[in-house]
Amino acid sequence: MTSIRSYSILVLSLLVLSSCGGSNHSQTMPQINSVSSAKHSSSAQSSSANSSSAMNIEFSPLLEDAFYGYNTRQIGRFDNRIPKRVSFTWSGSALEYSFKGTSTSIGIEDSGQNRFHIEIDDLRFNLFTKAGNFKYKLISNLPNANHTVRITRVSESLWGPSAFTSDPETDGDILSVPTAPSRKLLALGDSLTTGFGIEGASHDCPFEIATSNQQLTYVALAAKTLNADLHSIAWSGIGVYRAYNEVTPVGPTLLDRQQRILADDTSAGWDTTLYIPDAIVINIGTNDYAQGDPNPGYKNALGKLLAQLQTDYSNALIYLVVSPALQGNARSSQMNTLKSFATSKIKVIEWTANFTKDGYGCGHHPNITTNTQFGKILAQTLASDLGW
Repeated sequence: MTSIRSYSILVLSLLVLSSCGGSNHSQTMPQINSVSSAKHSSSAQSSSANSSSAMNIEFSPLLEDAFYGYNTRQIGRFDNRIPKRVSFTWSGSALEYSFKGTSTSIGIEDSGQNRFHIEIDDLRFNLFTKAGNFKYKLISNLPNANHTVRITRVSESLWGPSAFTSDPETDGDILSVPTAPSRKLLALGDSLTTGFGIEGASHDCPFEIATSNQQLTYVALAAKTLNADLHSIAWSGIGVYRAYNEVTPVGPTLLDRQQRILADDTSAGWDTTLYIPDAIVINIGTNDYAQGDPNPGYKNALGKLLAQLQTDYSNALIYLVVSPALQGNARSSQMNTLKSFATSKIKVIEWTANFTKDGYGCGHHPNITTNTQFGKILAQTLASDLGW
């Protein structure tokens, strides 16, 4: 198991700050109130935060949960068994809402630290949460107009659960629920689907929350291109038969975890009637092959997974992805195994990568360039097959 490093909080992590449009707000720039990660003492954090009037961290303890989900759209798997909150773990889980006003806040509780991608109209920035239950003021000084917000967890499940603990707030009005797209995708996989190290500069960088980003993965990019909702169920190091460091299977497999609402919680199964995908993309096998040829175990376990998915989602097209991380005999073996399941409803799609030319992300994982390339191929394939 990869060790998880602890982080402290510092100031803003703004990726892209662009104009909101319109002629009456060039004099006042939106103020983004975002907590980011850094290895500094708390005194340094306070000093840095107070030294810039444009970077004002605003978060305060939330003493009482008050999430009811009014006029919000939840994308992904959420656990509402505890009143006045919804918990989630899977990367790509998102909350979307619209408001009229100049600022907005929301309550989030985290067991540790997680990374969220915030989209407010054309603005894009990161929120690195801290352990505890806090109300985060995401932004202020917007034009007093209609705005749409999407808050997406991009760090993966092994960083611990998150929860929305208050409904969105604004100095104006929360508007009606944003319209959901009619297209739906489901992705199942390992670190290639969580976005492990995708923003890393080379294969030498370690596993860190700051370089992993589910929203930049091939399948998230394809979903965005196609205007489709996406549920992404993925866990680094996992296999459908055995994990990366296992010769004999020990830990939970993808077949086990994909049935859960929360990745590490065996007490609540996911209700498959709540989300019916048009297509399912399965990218699993890299870790199964890490300790040598995993067959017949790999083929048998994949067969069980496919049978379960076809029972749950009988009309969905299923795409089995040949891993770009496998080479030589391992790649040939996986491809032959996947092709043995091919039918009119189950298709095999190859992900080839030129790592020599395009480089790696952290830990020899595909980087943004490689994910973007395959995301385009996947989007074109889905559009053609589904008539999108």
